[in-house]
Amino acid sequence: MVFNCIGTMFKRLCEMIGHTELLDDPRFQSDASRYTHRAVLMPYVTAWANTLTTADILATAQQFRLPFEKVSTVDELAQDVHAQARGMFPRVTQPGMGDIPVARQGMTLSAHDRPQLQAAPAIGEHNERVLTDWLGYTSEQIEALREQGIFTVASRG
Repeated sequence: MVFNCIGTMFKRLCEMIGHTELLDDPRFQSDASRYTHRAVLMPYVTAWANTLTTADILATAQQFRLPFEKVSTVDELAQDVHAQARGMFPRVTQPGMGDIPVARQGMTLSAHDRPQLQAAPAIGEHNERVLTDWLGYTSEQIEALREQGIFTVASRG
């Protein structure tokens, strides 16, 4: 669960969890002091939350107009109707594995095209390009490494 309680939200948080006495505690008089003393504050929220289901926590937080949200697992996100509608988990053909779902970047901007996703490279698939383009190796140096068995050319599939 993730939540935020700045400014006037703190009063509603205290009311929601049944600990209005925290409003008079000098450690919690400002956003900065609540952050400083969050290790003291969090057990109150945790104790309250441990008595409820996730759905109950979210519904209660909504009643108190507090921004709480569940942290989903990747599996839950992949099954989420909204994530599916936004194309967040397209399928990519991965050699040796078939079609698999992959996660897109979470944020998209309407004025920018989404890049075409591609399969992950095979181990060592880009050795020559890295050695040449990034490290400045010559083709002779690369061939010498290959002859010594330092690396091989990866095969797909």
